[in-house]
Amino acid sequence: MKLWIFSLFFLPLSAWSHERAELPPDLQNTPLAQSALSVLEQAPSELQRLTGLAPEGVLYGLTVSLQNSEAVAKLHYVSQDQLNDLLFDCHSHGDHFDCHAAEQGAPRALPGPRPGFGVEIFETSLAESLALFARKVGPLSSLESITIWQAGKDVQLILIHRKGTKIQQSHMMCHQHDADHFDCHRQLDAGPGRP
Repeated sequence: MKLWIFSLFFLPLSAWSHERAELPPDLQNTPLAQSALSVLEQAPSELQRLTGLAPEGVLYGLTVSLQNSEAVAKLHYVSQDQLNDLLFDCHSHGDHFDCHAAEQGAPRALPGPRPGFGVEIFETSLAESLALFARKVGPLSSLESITIWQAGKDVQLILIHRKGTKIQQSHMMCHQHDADHFDCHRQLDAGPGRP
């Protein structure tokens, strides 16, 4: 198991580019991770339907939060130079979570530069950040919310989690160092352009 997580950090980015990112089995059992991957899997068709464009030009990020035994997700995307949200309701179907598009949020000012990443970069960033969180911060069962977005050439994440009776935030940044090395690491604060 430790070998799998270790090898995750050294896979080239191209290895993730053709298939949906798969989380290790112990990471797949979290409602937040399952919900985030479900929404990201639907993103290409939903963004095409809403904007007529591929995700690389419009996908800004994603926020997923637990609400009781279910999750609520917001897919953040750019349309007409404004940030928009598509809300999803996520619920359990036995051993997995499915998310269904529910409604659109109100448009607002775009907080950062226009996005350029595709779904695969977000999936990879999510998988690597969750593995890093589990190794360095705490159990994934303590997570209450995940926000992920593109900020320039980086992907930023805020992982809100419970430690005892306190709510805490962990900040991560993911980026490509060279053609063969994609990396995520912890940082002190959230990066710019949070949706």
